Amino acid sequence: MTAPSWQLTDHQATLQHREGATSFDIERPERGMLLPASLRKENRLFTIWSDRVESSLMAADSDAYVRRDDLVTTYGKRGSLPFSLQADWRAVTFASDACIWGLELILSTQTLQPQNHVQINCESLVSGTQILCLGNDGPSDFHALDPTLASVALTPESYSGCVVFREENDTCSYIEMIHPLDFIASRLQRHRDTPLWSLKHSAVDRILEKGVIFRSRLRGILAPRERDLEIARCAYQNFCEAALPLAH
Repeated sequence: MTAPSWQLTDHQATLQHREGATSFDIERPERGMLLPASLRKENRLFTIWSDRVESSLMAADSDAYVRRDDLVTTYGKRGSLPFSLQADWRAVTFASDACIWGLELILSTQTLQPQNHVQINCESLVSGTQILCLGNDGPSDFHALDPTLASVALTPESYSGCVVFREENDTCSYIEMIHPLDFIASRLQRHRDTPLWSLKHSAVDRILEKGVIFRSRLRGILAPRERDLEIARCAYQNFCEAALPLAH
């Protein structure tokens, strides 16, 4: 199956697919990728932000270009941030029509200083009436999560980084995963006073030395509701076995 192509106009990027267009504002990475209303209304995937840097500073030092099938966005290349960040966005294609839509995000971070504490979050705002997370005890080890009263902490010791969001009376489910080698910690909670859930990943939270590149890989998939757990298992296994992105 041919990968959908990105269209870049000024600071707006769109990815056309059969269900509509996915859009992203290069200068507002904290707003993430907006899904078409026909799929998940108001759902925003992979918002990128830092507790240590104002979003306006990232917007002022941003750039983007299309390279083959990837949308590449960069932040901090001109030295206005304590780190530089490259985000590679690519459509995930499947051999069959098992999945409706898929997107992979690869974050590559390095510091411009001799040594610096770099902290970057990647957060998705997703609707769902039932949430399940794949555990560490086999491909059928899905646990129901209930963040209604309190947030739920997800750590590699207890869970994989694969979470399934089901919406009542919806024909598709949203599946999000972070690669196990990049899984530091995640948190699931209600997003303010909205009907959406926040799934926030600590994508980078470490001391980096100049010249060292730290990468985090995430995937988001929309799959038919009747096969969502089977697809989640297979997609996560495929993700775990995917070759490391050695260069971008």
